[in-house]
Amino acid sequence: MTFGVGKAGRAMILHLAPDDDFFECIIRACKEANFEHAAMTTCIGSLKKINYSYAERSNESPFGLAYLTRRTYEGAIQIISIEGVICKGENGEYLPHFHVCFITDDGETRSGHIFDEGTPVFSTMEICLQEVAEITVDRRMDSYYKVPILYAGVKEGSGNVSRNG
Repeated sequence: MTFGVGKAGRAMILHLAPDDDFFECIIRACKEANFEHAAMTTCIGSLKKINYSYAERSNESPFGLAYLTRRTYEGAIQIISIEGVICKGENGEYLPHFHVCFITDDGETRSGHIFDEGTPVFSTMEICLQEVAEITVDRRMDSYYKVPILYAGVKEGSGNVSRNG
């Protein structure tokens, strides 16, 4: 286990309009507000298209689960919740990692990891991002698990503690 303790920073409220791209807008807003890291605290609204996957059993994975099948749904998609974190990768690029729960236009509830592969807003999206400050957070490829893993630690001079174990 690793962890870092930071502080809640500024909050950002976003409103996305029809045809805005969900991921593009979040990344652009984080860049413009100079958010290093953030947590999505609220996200409701609708999308026209979503690419997602959920964990399936896999003997090929060291931990027995993998996101094997990417699924696409197009239609009037009502977002019940999207949550996750935004941090920077090894090259300084923003790497959002979100999970979603949504209802299809035929009333089915679906959920999983959401991919940044074109996510246009249907009618509106209301989002709240909470900056996480005085902490280092990055996502980098884990050599054992072969997936990007979140690493958090203490920002130098913040006086907070991190623990590995």
